Amino acid sequence: MKIVMPDPVGRGAGLGNELIVWAKCIIAGHILNANALHPAWGANARGYHRFFGTSRLDFVAYRMLKKVMPTLRFDEAAYYAHGGGDYGQALQAFAVTNKLESRSHYLLLVDGLWGGLDMLSNARLPLLAHLLSSRSTASNLYALDAAIPRDRLRVAMHVRRGDFNAPQSGSAVRGKFNVALPMDWYLAVMRNLVEYFGNHVHFLIVSDAPEEDLSIFYSVSGNVVTTKYQNMTDISDMLALTYSDFVVCSVSSFSIWAVFLSSARYGWYEPHLEPLGGVGAVWGSEPLQRAEGSLTSAAAAFFAQTENAEEKWKFRGIPIGDDGICPNYLLEDLAACLALKQRSSDLIRYGIAPLRRR
Repeated sequence: MKIVMPDPVGRGAGLGNELIVWAKCIIAGHILNANALHPAWGANARGYHRFFGTSRLDFVAYRMLKKVMPTLRFDEAAYYAHGGGDYGQALQAFAVTNKLESRSHYLLLVDGLWGGLDMLSNARLPLLAHLLSSRSTASNLYALDAAIPRDRLRVAMHVRRGDFNAPQSGSAVRGKFNVALPMDWYLAVMRNLVEYFGNHVHFLIVSDAPEEDLSIFYSVSGNVVTTKYQNMTDISDMLALTYSDFVVCSVSSFSIWAVFLSSARYGWYEPHLEPLGGVGAVWGSEPLQRAEGSLTSAAAAFFAQTENAEEKWKFRGIPIGDDGICPNYLLEDLAACLALKQRSSDLIRYGIAPLRRR
């Protein structure tokens, strides 16, 4: 029996952090042809076991496995010792070193919030499959789709409050996580989009704030829907962001996972970004990413060496300042996205398209 298991058991982290180690388990399970276990949801105080239909005592079995099975650990040190870079390739090198192919049974522990999401890309679709099948998620997403006209631009805003620190703005938020962003920023972005798109944009507000705190959004646009009326929204909220046309993010792992699972453009609070010359980066303040040759520093150097880079490059993540003004290239791209959502120009929805001239 070959098993890959998240460790430590019972960390009790938020969904975004739990997904990191789960993604690592999924990749390891595919690479090693082993049984990849989900996080110990039963030990998580947030009650995620209700969403996935798992035992409340799964952590007991997990701890027993650690006692009775021969155990190895693939941690950050092992990852870098075996080449770093792609998580799966480093794990394959680790497997060769430890002759895992010739072993009939073992328990491999994977851990940590280290490494970033880019190396977990191959786990996106398997994770999506798990998330979409969780309790109440499909029904919640169906209700949102029914409430928002298909031919409108869907802009989702993640307004995180709850256990986050009090709202901060400007340089006070630079490089910090788990801080709430100013409500005025979200409203400014909304006003800018309404000014450009008028009645053709619909806003989805995903938030843990009380409903009364969100009423201010209705003063900017009549096309607003929230998920406050739904039940068991932990996962459907994330995927509602994922399946929107444009996401206005909070500074949280929840928002980061939503856009990682998506292919949509997203807006990021510009004062949070660490300046690197004329560009900014979410992880720019981390020593590893400031080091020469890191992914962030390499991207910044490549941009600096590209002639007319701002005209040639296309950016998925868009810095948006306190004034909420979106750059023209983003507005033009979102207008193109809106045009593609019209039924009349979609062949499979009884639309039409011009024939080639011969």
